[in-house]
Amino acid sequence: MERWWRSIDVWSWIATCLILLGIIAEIVLLLVFPHWESRLEIGSAITANVFIGGGLVIELICIRKGMAEKLESERRLTEALNRASRAETSLVELRRPRRALLTTEAKTALIDKLKPFAGTTFDVGVSGLDTEIVDCLWDIEEILGKAGWRQLNWTSPGGSISFQPNLRPSCGLVSAEKITIEMDPNWRHTLLPPANAIITAFNLIALEANEHAMLTPISNVQAIHLYVGSKL
Repeated sequence: MERWWRSIDVWSWIATCLILLGIIAEIVLLLVFPHWESRLEIGSAITANVFIGGGLVIELICIRKGMAEKLESERRLTEALNRASRAETSLVELRRPRRALLTTEAKTALIDKLKPFAGTTFDVGVSGLDTEIVDCLWDIEEILGKAGWRQLNWTSPGGSISFQPNLRPSCGLVSAEKITIEMDPNWRHTLLPPANAIITAFNLIALEANEHAMLTPISNVQAIHLYVGSKL
């Protein structure tokens, strides 16, 4: 950019010099050849005007290029500001806890969508004890409970770490991202309708949920395993 503008400045300076030389030449010629009778006089006058005309043409080109570059710079600035705005919006969205999405209206809608599958058994796990994760799980347990789903205690043959928030069934510590649904392969066909219902319902309110192949052996083979991980 600096090199480009330096080039325009040089040409603009040349154009100014040509115009100035042409004007000075005309003044001098007017004093030297007051009658403009010979070819030399006329040719000299034409030459002076060529200098002026050439300078004006170069100046106009410089102005045009300068305006074009200014418009391009403004366009790039606008794009950069838009990108920065989108990045800021994405950061705000990224930092917003999922609990903020679970408004009273959203919870009511989720309960209504999941009530047809009342009686479905499930257990839960989390990928960590981060406040955002635990709050999200707490709200999901509340929603499923009001929809008539039946929560089981976390049971794993490997003696996995678990914790029991308040008086709710125990929760396992698992490896998971976002909201993950796992099912025992032998019972997947039976559990798939309620699992799809919960995945669809969560995604409708931007709670990213998906099914994952079962990784953790659980004794509750006839239950949906619902895991909450980091939202990243």
